[in-house]
Amino acid sequence: MTDIIYKINGIFFSEVKQTLTFEKHTIELEVRESEVLAYFCKHANQQITRGELIDNVWHGQIVTDNAVNRVITKLRKALGDDAKKSTFIKTLPRIGYKFIANTSLFEPHKLKSADLSKPSFQWKLTIFFLLIAMTYLVFMSNTSEVKPLKVVSALTRDAGLESDAVISPNGRFLSYSSLNKGWEKLILKNTATGAIFQLSDNAGDASSATWSADSTNLIYMYNNHSVCQIKRVFLLGNTISREEVIHNCPIGSFGRVAYNHNNSKIVYSERRTPEHPYLLYVMDLHSGYKKQLNQPPPFNAGHIFFDLHPTEDKLLLSTPDEQQWHAFYLLDLEESISTYLFKKDEYICCAIFNHSGNKIVVMGPYPNQSLVEMDLAGNNTKKIINTTHLISPVSRIHNNSDYIYSGSQLNFDISFYEEKLKSSVAIIDSSVVDRLPDISSDNKQLAYISREANTSQVWLYNVNNNSKRQISQFTDHQHYQDLQFSPDNKKLSLLMSYGIKLLNIGTKETKLVKIPLQVARGMSWFDETTLAFSLRVEGKWRVHHYSILTEEITLIDEDWAYIKYSKNPKEIAFISQNNELYINNIHMNSATFTMIDYIGVFNFQVKGEHLYYLDDSSNSLSVIKMNLTNKQQELLLENVSPTKLTIVENGIYYTHIKSHSSDIFRTFDQD
Repeated sequence: MTDIIYKINGIFFSEVKQTLTFEKHTIELEVRESEVLAYFCKHANQQITRGELIDNVWHGQIVTDNAVNRVITKLRKALGDDAKKSTFIKTLPRIGYKFIANTSLFEPHKLKSADLSKPSFQWKLTIFFLLIAMTYLVFMSNTSEVKPLKVVSALTRDAGLESDAVISPNGRFLSYSSLNKGWEKLILKNTATGAIFQLSDNAGDASSATWSADSTNLIYMYNNHSVCQIKRVFLLGNTISREEVIHNCPIGSFGRVAYNHNNSKIVYSERRTPEHPYLLYVMDLHSGYKKQLNQPPPFNAGHIFFDLHPTEDKLLLSTPDEQQWHAFYLLDLEESISTYLFKKDEYICCAIFNHSGNKIVVMGPYPNQSLVEMDLAGNNTKKIINTTHLISPVSRIHNNSDYIYSGSQLNFDISFYEEKLKSSVAIIDSSVVDRLPDISSDNKQLAYISREANTSQVWLYNVNNNSKRQISQFTDHQHYQDLQFSPDNKKLSLLMSYGIKLLNIGTKETKLVKIPLQVARGMSWFDETTLAFSLRVEGKWRVHHYSILTEEITLIDEDWAYIKYSKNPKEIAFISQNNELYINNIHMNSATFTMIDYIGVFNFQVKGEHLYYLDDSSNSLSVIKMNLTNKQQELLLENVSPTKLTIVENGIYYTHIKSHSSDIFRTFDQD
């Protein structure tokens, strides 16, 4: 993506990198700060109303005045601006703002030769832009960005997909989960000899292991189709001396577990059913008494991820709040008190304490290729590491300095399966993640999400001439869960973790659907100007229609939890509040597959006289074709990726995993 550099009162602002470069240092802006500053630069010395700012930066999203004020305050702090004597952002009472800084586009090739005799900073910056196209090495040596605090090194290179890594307090063992041949096994690795041992059986998933303070035992979550348990394993050398079940959780509850500091209690997250949110509990290991912790009200999936303070019996909880912002809380286990810390209007996963317990460490914004540290108010962000792989949940190493995590490399391709030939051919086969294929109604264009441009963007593939082009320029680092053409092929709707985005294919303009900030599920188009989706209302999923023309939301018949619309009325599918599927007014037996997957996307599509669906009854996903009249079924594809199906007359567009590696990494200090 071509970077856009603005010179603002002598400060250089990179819109793509989201950085401010001063004479002697560079700082990183948060995504929203960068978007506001970019809008200010493009409308310098113009009167900008708050409504205009919300429409163009928040894209009409429902936000409070405090949210806007918070971003402006943080941006002023980053620029070194004084609100009372502003030289950057002037407040216009009851109106909005005016960006009064001396602002211009920075173009290195137009610098005069006299500029080269100016202070060393300008010389370095000039050389930087002149040589960036020549070599990446020159870029690395000339950039004045603040270097991350640490570097990383791999601890495993096994065949499986490794995650949930923890090093024992005495440093002798590395425990982690390894997904290989269907189930996640709990693995123990001797850090001195490299010897590897499997601790769990081959009949279930083992995850979220935590060590006792004396490194003699560990606890972990165990799940399969018939049980959910918290197990404890006692070790004698490298072997198991004793194993016991210390808690039976509800089946399908994939939570987390941890010891308290004296190992007399465990803290864990669980849910009553898949439809209920996760809650936090504490259990005394001697008496077996358990109680629900005093915690904030749960929203969406609830309170899954938590972290125990390094020295105190306090938990750090990161969880969605009612606005769908990511909120952070401190839970005191002894006093049973929940204290609100701060929240951010972005998705931040899996926060932990730093080694001192006075700061927070989180994965960077999607696609999660960095690790950052911030204070307990969510400010003073500092980058710990930058990587080229995806970072998943992090834990502390018991050396008061470093961290350990799982790093992944993914390559998803999009293929086309031709039913008559019973064969597949790769359509989109870049070296990155390509997914969510959707075909236009005229079968000429295939839209999909790709990270070919380093961030998740929308691309169009021409079915006739096999050409492809990027049509979006998103800068908000969102994770997209579904993508659909409008019936007139003029727009694309994108389902996100929290909310829906619309992309005009012709103008490339984007805007957010003006719905309350919460999880939306089951997205489809009712007609050219009406989008349908389900929101949770009074504990039930209810279908809503959203008019693109009037931006009004209408609640549909309460009998239906979801409706999957189609141009062909006979292909419309209805799902009742009792999770029953109806197609063309005929009740279908849908017990054999999950109609809505865990991220809220339809797992099936009706085409003509057949129902195509993703079968998740085994350890790998398969595509099944079922005749709606005689109910006969046919296996079409195996080992596909858990994303949407796009069915056309002669075949299926689908995503499959070309390669996926995941290893355990740890940090080290820079030399």
